[in-house]
Amino acid sequence: MPTARIEFEAYWDGESWRARARRHSIYTFADTLDELLKNVKEAAQLYAEGEEGFEGQVEIVLRVQDHVPEVAAGSG
Repeated sequence: MPTARIEFEAYWDGESWRARARRHSIYTFADTLDELLKNVKEAAQLYAEGEEGFEGQVEIVLRVQDHVPEVAAGSG
């Protein structure tokens, strides 16, 4: 069975942990890093199951950033 690989970037925004997939429309957040990992696994699995032709496992890569990404003024 093929494996779907989904890469996430995670960061602390000062209030909660946030994670977003690099090449997919997946985003989640949590109060703790352990909870974030659980949410990332669940979100990635659900996303992959919704993709046509998916039959295998989901490989998750989670990169935790050591800084908060800057947001351009006026966005968000």
